[in-house]
Amino acid sequence: MTSFPCPLVSSSEVLVDDTDSRILYSSGWTLGGVPGSECEGTTHESDYTVNSTATFTFLGVGVKVFGTIGYQENSPTSIYNLDNSNSSQLTFPTNGQTNYRVPFYRSPLLNPGDHTLTIIVPPGDKNGRLYLDYIIYNPIPTSTSYATIVTTSVIRSASALSTPASTHSTSVNTIQVGVAGGLVGLAAGIALTLIVLRIIRMRSRGHLDTLQWKKQILRDTLPVSSVHTMDLNTPPQISPNDSSQMIQGCKGSINTPQT
Repeated sequence: MTSFPCPLVSSSEVLVDDTDSRILYSSGWTLGGVPGSECEGTTHESDYTVNSTATFTFLGVGVKVFGTIGYQENSPTSIYNLDNSNSSQLTFPTNGQTNYRVPFYRSPLLNPGDHTLTIIVPPGDKNGRLYLDYIIYNPIPTSTSYATIVTTSVIRSASALSTPASTHSTSVNTIQVGVAGGLVGLAAGIALTLIVLRIIRMRSRGHLDTLQWKKQILRDTLPVSSVHTMDLNTPPQISPNDSSQMIQGCKGSINTPQT
């Protein structure tokens, strides 16, 4: 049997062929393969009469499964159970041709540690068989290679979401509007502060003018000693004599002819 070169993998990946002893098969699988077309020219063929399981345990952060779907296969179904919690199912539609290196399963990015993947092929008709070719897993990496794996995973997730290109420009426009609004609010606050200070100053000046006016009236009508001793902020206490003088002063001012 002529071996066939397996696909090249990166430095952060390890390829495990279907004949590797780390893959544990249940009864029912049959060793086969097409030399020159499949990795190392071998595959494991599932049994269509019973549940066929293959278990692979690895120390790493991710795993992928690849295999072959024959041209006569009738949409085989396979189930992938990771750590007895996350299950994924693949139903490959028949297309009338033999398909090599078909990606059966790809795990999400995993926490570094031991993980177990169980592949289950439920029974079906004889044209619903699956051919396991090889498994690729990501061992626990160094910090640099782990960053590469995380970046690749994020890029794939972003591509799957198909985020519109306008999202970035919308965010920038939102920030610009917020900054402009803040500047307008600051200017309005400064203007309001100046107006309040102006009003306070005007009131202060008006208060002083009133006091000066009161003092001038009292100087014209009361003795000088009374003016210096009275509190201008309270109503003056005027004696009867002062009242007479004020009245006479006012009459004099009214009756004095203009020259």
